[in-house]
Amino acid sequence: MFYTIEGIDGAGCGVVRRALEKRLTEEKIPFESLKYPVPSLPFGRDIYDFLDSKIEMTSETQFIAFIGQMVAEKARIQKLRQKVVIVDRYLPCTLVFQGANGFPLKKGLAMAKLFELEKPDRIFYLQLPWKVAFERKNKEARASDRHEKDKKLYQKTSELYDELSNKKVFGSWQIIDATQTPEQEAEEILKRIKKDIKK
Repeated sequence: MFYTIEGIDGAGCGVVRRALEKRLTEEKIPFESLKYPVPSLPFGRDIYDFLDSKIEMTSETQFIAFIGQMVAEKARIQKLRQKVVIVDRYLPCTLVFQGANGFPLKKGLAMAKLFELEKPDRIFYLQLPWKVAFERKNKEARASDRHEKDKKLYQKTSELYDELSNKKVFGSWQIIDATQTPEQEAEEILKRIKKDIKK
């Protein structure tokens, strides 16, 4: 089974992923957990240099860099989905963030089809008002990257995530109320995973 956790910056994807990992371990459910971008994969350092404002990229180049990592991981995900694989943001995130910068959704989906990217069995969307997400990020101790500093981007990405969720783009979506605690959100996701395993 292949699941992704999606949401705008500040929605808590990483925190919820770690809470879910803990619960899966307690339940003795075999799983693998992945997070993108990966510095050691192709384009990895370029992506981080872009996010840290060290280099510039067009929205098209950004999309190629992000999807390039997913193409590089395709065979691995195919193998891992024999058990439970959790991915902390995947293609929907790329469609949303690069889409907010002008990259067409249709073109992005066409590229995903061309490269035969693995489709998740379910996309868990941590839905959170963008103003709340922006405030959360501003309270963090670490320095924000270029996306996390851009208030307008929060609004755009929130709208695009809602659009993709409503249209069920690239898979089956389940909305998770991200105003709950990470533990509550992880528990909700775990219940769905356990139902899927029993099928």
